[in-house]
Amino acid sequence: MMLSGRPLLDIRVDAEMFVDRDDERHRLATAATQGYNTLVWGEAGIGKTSLVRTFAYELRTSGRTVHYARVEGASRADELLRGVAATLPGDRGKAAGADVESLLRELGRDAERRVIILDDVSSAAGYQLFGLFRDQLWALPWTWIVAVRTEEKGGLLRAPATAFFERVIELGPLPPSAAVDMIRRRNGKRAPRWARQVATAAGGNPRRVLAVARDITENGGDADAVVGSLGRRAAAIQALGRPESMLAAELEALGAASASDEALLDRLGWTRARAAQVFATLESAGLVTSDEVRSGTGRPRRVFRLTPAAHWAT
Repeated sequence: MMLSGRPLLDIRVDAEMFVDRDDERHRLATAATQGYNTLVWGEAGIGKTSLVRTFAYELRTSGRTVHYARVEGASRADELLRGVAATLPGDRGKAAGADVESLLRELGRDAERRVIILDDVSSAAGYQLFGLFRDQLWALPWTWIVAVRTEEKGGLLRAPATAFFERVIELGPLPPSAAVDMIRRRNGKRAPRWARQVATAAGGNPRRVLAVARDITENGGDADAVVGSLGRRAAAIQALGRPESMLAAELEALGAASASDEALLDRLGWTRARAAQVFATLESAGLVTSDEVRSGTGRPRRVFRLTPAAHWAT
C-alpha cells in the first residue's frame, strides 16, 4: 500500500489522485476567470497545497500561465517577492539585494497576465506585502491565490491587506466518503475495511488520515488498537498543556523538527531554549521520539517526531 502523506504536485498522475473539493475548485476557477485575488486557509495537513497545486495543473492544461512558489519560512515582503520572481522566466526581479520597492518596479515591467500561487505564507510577511504594498500589487496584471494556515490568516484578513482578497475560501475536513476514496486512490486498490473508521477517527484531516492508515498497515492491521491509541495520545498531549499541544501540532505538520529550526521557532514565537524545554516534556511522556542527526562538521541536531499512535501506550 502506497500511503505517502506528501502533498500532491501539479502533474497529471497526482491530479488523478485528488479527491472531492469540487466546491472549492469551482470557486477557485470562478475567481481566476474573473481575476479575483483569493485567500485559501485551513489547518495544517488539511490539503491546501494539494488543492492549489492540483488547481495549478488544471489552469495550465487550459492554457493559463501559472507560477507556483512555496514560501514557508519567509517573514518579509521582499522574501515573498523573490519567491515569486524565482518562478518567472529570465532574470526579472531576482537581484538578491533588491528591496521591496525595487522588486516591485522590476516586476511592474511585466505585461503578461499570470496566476501567481503563493503557498504557506506567514501572517507577518503576508500583511506586509498585501497590506503595505497593496496598491502596487493591484497595478500588476496578475491574479493571486494565497494559501495560509489557520493561525496565519489573521494578518491577511486585517486592513488594509484584507481588501486585497476579493474571495476567501476556508478548507475544512474531508467528509468520510472522500477520505475513504483518498485511501483507495493512494492504495491503488480497493479501500481496506477499516478505511471509514480511520477517516472518522482522524477528523477528516488528510495528512492525519494517511498517517493513521500507515500506522495500521505497518503494525499488523489492528485498526481498533491504532484508533484507540490515537485518541489516547491526543488526550495525553492536551492534558500536558497549551505549549505541548502547540508544539505537537507543528510537529505533526512538519513531520520532524529540532529545537533550532527557525521556521518552527518563528511560527511559535519561541526561543530555542523554550522549544527544547517543551520537547523534553513531550519526550518524557513518550509522546515524541528523537534521533541525533549530523549534517556537516558541526554538532549533531536532535530531531523529534511524534510517536506513532500504534507505538504509543499510556
